Amino acid sequence: MKRSEAELERGMYALCMLIVVSGGALALMFSGGAETAGGMTGAFVLSGQGRNISREDAEKAISNAERIIEKMKNDGLGVNRANDLLTDAKEYFEGKNYTALINELNITGNKTLADRTRNMLEKAQIEMGHGADYAVAFEKAEEISSIKSAAYELKDRLRAAEILVISAEEELNVSEARALIENAKIEFRNERFENADALIIKIEPAIETAKAENTMMRTVYRAGRETVVNFIRANYIRILLFAVLVVTALMLSYRNLSLKMLETRLSNMKIEKKALEKLMRKAQTDYYAEGAIPKSSYLLKMDIYKKRISEIKRGVPVVRNRIKTLLRGKDEKAVKKN
Repeated sequence: MKRSEAELERGMYALCMLIVVSGGALALMFSGGAETAGGMTGAFVLSGQGRNISREDAEKAISNAERIIEKMKNDGLGVNRANDLLTDAKEYFEGKNYTALINELNITGNKTLADRTRNMLEKAQIEMGHGADYAVAFEKAEEISSIKSAAYELKDRLRAAEILVISAEEELNVSEARALIENAKIEFRNERFENADALIIKIEPAIETAKAENTMMRTVYRAGRETVVNFIRANYIRILLFAVLVVTALMLSYRNLSLKMLETRLSNMKIEKKALEKLMRKAQTDYYAEGAIPKSSYLLKMDIYKKRISEIKRGVPVVRNRIKTLLRGKDEKAVKKN
């Protein structure tokens, strides 16, 4: 007969309460056994991997690990790895044993729920169940101390390496070292301490390489400069003569080029003047002889043509004078012919 959802929820609630109560009973059982075997001190010893660690030792190690994690948090360090280890340590300290719960499981009125819950507990027992092991709990807790030491040491080394890079940046191109320090910071923040350490180790060699490259460049520059200076001292007369020849050649080339450009400009101005005069005659024919254009268009065209011809007439003497200046009085007859 099927049960309602409310009955299933009550069954699951009862199961949870049973797990909590049974867990407490198991803890008391292990605690009582410890006192019986070890006397009044409660120092019952469980053996783990050949080491004898008492319950008190494991408990102290876990408490110390909790304090370490709190301090690391306050100092801005990552604690994900440490928290995982602490969780494992507590689980081994308390133990994970679902056998008693399986044996005591008794959900009346709903066989399907009971079978399903039993299967889940049996699977958990196979995959995760284990008894209390103080030695493993102690080992996990102590590993947190190692992580703390590595984290603080790496933090100091990272800061020292960054200072080294900043100092080197004032004189050298240390882009490779800067990339290494930035990547090391990322690895450190993500608690991949081994990767961060490997990157930090590479920083100093990268700076030394930059120094060597800088020294080589300075040596080449100094040698080149000294070679040039010595060459100038030995050949300064030849260099001066060569410079004079170059300057003279440039001046002559400039004069010839300027002269050519001015002559071309003068020729273009004459061609344009003739074209404008032809357009004026055409406009007169279109207006007076043929009546092809209105008076307003005729006057506008004539005004534009006359203004441009006046500009050309004013510009021609200026260009001729500049040509005369470049020729320095030579070939003035050729200029007059133009």
